[in-house]
Amino acid sequence: MGIVGITRAEVRRLIAAALGEQEKASGDAYRYGHSTPTGIQSTSTFVPADLDLVANHLHDFTLLNGDTLRYDGTSARSFVVQAIIGLTAGNNEELMVAVAVNGSVGASITYLSTGGGGRVSAAPLLLHCDLQPNDEVTIFVANASSSHDITVEDCYLLVHE
Repeated sequence: MGIVGITRAEVRRLIAAALGEQEKASGDAYRYGHSTPTGIQSTSTFVPADLDLVANHLHDFTLLNGDTLRYDGTSARSFVVQAIIGLTAGNNEELMVAVAVNGSVGASITYLSTGGGGRVSAAPLLLHCDLQPNDEVTIFVANASSSHDITVEDCYLLVHE
C-alpha cells in the first residue's frame, strides 16, 4: 500500500531526512560542437574558458552563464570534479587546462599538445576539493606557446560527492 500523491523519490528523501542522512549533491553539464574561441591575451596566463554548457542534471548546483557550476548546498562538503574536453588552437601548441574553484586554478592542471592538426580530443581533468555554499567551479585554459585563442569545442563537466 502506497501513499497517494507522493512520489517514491519524495518518500526516500523523507526517510533520509528522518535518519539524518544528506542527499548527495551533484551537477553536470555538457556541450558538443561549440565554436566560440576563448581569447588568450598573454602566454601561460589562465583565463576562464568560454564553454556555453547546457545543464543536464543539477541537484544542489546551478549552471551560471553557461560555463560555471555553483554549489547551492547548505553546508561544506567534499566533491570530485571531472571533465572531458576537446579543444582546438594553433598547430603544435602547448596548452594548459585546469579546474578552477572561485577563479583559483588548483592542482588539476593538465598539459596538452595540439600536434600538427591543432586539436586535442578527450582530454581528462580531475580535482578533489571541498566546496562551501556558493562556491563556483569552472574550466580555465592557457596557451603556453603563444597568444593564439583556444576553442573548447566539446566539454562534459561533472561535480559529485
